[in-house]
Amino acid sequence: MNGAVYLQSIGSQQIQQYLKDLGQKQLWSDIQTNPELLKLAKSPLFLTMLAVAYQGQPIQDIESLFNAYIHKQLYNPNYKGTYQPGEKHSAEKTLHYLGWLANQLQERKETEFLIETLQPDWLEAKQRIKNYKLTVGLAIGLMNGLTVGIAFGRVVGLGFGITFGLGIGLFFGLNAGLSDIQPKEQLKWSFRRSLIFGLGFGLFFGLILGLIVGLNSGLSSGLSSGLAFGLFFGLSSGLSNGLSSKAIEQKRIPNQGIKKSLWNGLIFGLSNGLFFGLSSGLFFGLSSGLVGGMLIGLIGRLGGGLFDAIQHFILRLFLTKNGDTPWNYAQFLEHAARHRFIQRTGGRYRFVHDLLRQHFAEMTPQQQAILAQGGDVTNQANP
Repeated sequence: MNGAVYLQSIGSQQIQQYLKDLGQKQLWSDIQTNPELLKLAKSPLFLTMLAVAYQGQPIQDIESLFNAYIHKQLYNPNYKGTYQPGEKHSAEKTLHYLGWLANQLQERKETEFLIETLQPDWLEAKQRIKNYKLTVGLAIGLMNGLTVGIAFGRVVGLGFGITFGLGIGLFFGLNAGLSDIQPKEQLKWSFRRSLIFGLGFGLFFGLILGLIVGLNSGLSSGLSSGLAFGLFFGLSSGLSNGLSSKAIEQKRIPNQGIKKSLWNGLIFGLSNGLFFGLSSGLFFGLSSGLVGGMLIGLIGRLGGGLFDAIQHFILRLFLTKNGDTPWNYAQFLEHAARHRFIQRTGGRYRFVHDLLRQHFAEMTPQQQAILAQGGDVTNQANP
């Protein structure tokens, strides 16, 4: 465009003509006598809300406008297609979920929401956050313990392998549970970083494994075998740790970050596992090496996408159990979008207006229940 576009407010005559065409002359009379509503009506969004919400009863202020609009949209039969019959959430549940989301966005001074941006501190209560961290640690620890036990049980014994793996898993799981969830959406691999980490970690792991094996089969042979195997394992791990990631800026679908992170973790885990499995086969036989290698490789990708997906899954379980969100969050948000409470662009969601978001955030559970039943909440004061 070779010029500028200046957007002006709707004029009084345009408002009058619009409402006249809709057959709502009485609404225009009410607006004329209320300066606050007349000011709001000059915005197309609020003018549409007024036309939708007006039921013959005077609308005195923005609060009563929002309450009337919310109730009308909740029970509009044209917006019931998201859930199958018998599946849809009650009106009170819908208001509760939207109020919780509005509160979270308001506390973080955010206007947009992506499902993958859910973080442990959204659990709010300290005890819930502690329980979440413990669950993450136990889940990762159990996965590591079983994997190490199965992969190296023939060498160090099944019991020791499970115990060792469980300890390592708990350590990393509990520590990682303290951090934010950062989906690995787009991966980039660095050869130099992989080589440095691989050699360092390989020597460290090889010495430990060599000492363990050496206690059973002689220190000299154990150290040499352990170091050799450790280097293979370190180089394999280095392939994973040479990866860096960045977020996808344009989200096309809901929760795309977590889905992409899970996919990347599985793909690179299997690739890493195949490399490590072939290396392990030189020491423990091809079949045993491949099985153990694939398992270790898959678990090794916890830091490259799988771990973030597991964290997100556990967090969603806690949020659903606490009644803060429904399990199928994308379906609910689509449900809310069809009711014209929020709008979706790709995988991003936002309330149709910041004032409506603020109204949801300030609504008490008592007000939600009254409004869901069609009652008047104007005189129900906020705490």
